[in-house]
Amino acid sequence: MLGQSMRERSVLIEGDLAIIFGTADIRFADPGKGDRVSSQRYTSTYVMRDGQWRMLALHMQRRSQQ
Repeated sequence: MLGQSMRERSVLIEGDLAIIFGTADIRFADPGKGDRVSSQRYTSTYVMRDGQWRMLALHMQRRSQQ
């Protein structure tokens, strides 16, 4: 993985729970072929513990090509 950029992000906070939905473009090195980019949809879940947001889960799935 060479890097990533976020294209969109939505945040839902309910008390000590936060859910974030978004799209990330992740750039990978592909030896002999140059870099490639994978567009991913993601959902991450956070909980507030001891005054800090802690990630509980992350799910990513490649976006379908339309």
